Amino acid sequence: MTQAYKNCQSCGMPLKRDEQGGGTNKDGSRSTMYCSKLALGEPFKLHLPLL
Repeated sequence: MTQAYKNCQSCGMPLKRDEQGGGTNKDGSRSTMYCSKLALGEPFKLHLPLL
């Protein structure tokens, strides 16, 4: 059984506010953990502002 999350486990955005209904897994299925704002196939990166 997979857990359904209310918020993206990367950025914290509420998944119910995601226009595409969530991200996509590598196999093409809908992700219940991550939003659609994450790039497919890309590793997670920490983006810090340049000072």
